[in-house]
Amino acid sequence: MASRKPALLRTALAVIVLAAPCMVFQGCQGMKASGRKAAGDKARPGEPASKPRPKPQSLGGLNEKVDALYDVLFELEERLTLLEARADRKKPSGGEQDTAPAVKKAPDKKKRGAAPAFSGAGPEELYKMARRKLQEKKHDEAMALYKELLARYPEHELADNAGYWIGEIHYDTRRYQNAIFAFQDVVARYPGREKAPDALLKIGYSYESLGDNDLAADFFRRVLDEYPLSTAADKATRKLGEGGGD
Repeated sequence: MASRKPALLRTALAVIVLAAPCMVFQGCQGMKASGRKAAGDKARPGEPASKPRPKPQSLGGLNEKVDALYDVLFELEERLTLLEARADRKKPSGGEQDTAPAVKKAPDKKKRGAAPAFSGAGPEELYKMARRKLQEKKHDEAMALYKELLARYPEHELADNAGYWIGEIHYDTRRYQNAIFAFQDVVARYPGREKAPDALLKIGYSYESLGDNDLAADFFRRVLDEYPLSTAADKATRKLGEGGGD
């Protein structure tokens, strides 16, 4: 309804503008007619003199009124333009809203968020899919699958592997700080699992890549202390023998 008001006002202004010349013309015609009547209405002998008619307005007076009317119209036009500009600024970005009740559309599957292809997959299937994506160098898709496995099956025997490979993806893409967080999560959540010593070792590798050799050496020593019989311990020993952390 608000959007119709400016249009109605503009129509009214246009009618007034078009009618103004007619008003002048009618005023002039009225003056002429009044003059003719005045000339033909002289009192006849024996008839009472007619009452004096009001003097018609002069053409100059009408012109002054029309000019004043135009001034008012122009002022209204300026105000209307200003109001329209304000209304446009207040309109929502999607455009003018229809006052008619909105018809509910069928939900779009894409916008609603279609269930991913792996929504019904079990932990083993998720792990295989993730490994395949990783071999194809599709890191983001592989990480999404590993995270899905961790979220849905946090206590499964493959959960620590999934967490470890999330860290490996970060490490391979040189996001070392993110890799440290992922590996630390594996060590904290699954300290007795197969991937815990490897995760601890990779924390040392990540700090070494960041240039913090002292902290890297601390984690290599932790591998030796906490998992001395692991394969990761052999790698940690070699790292320390190479001068890692010095």
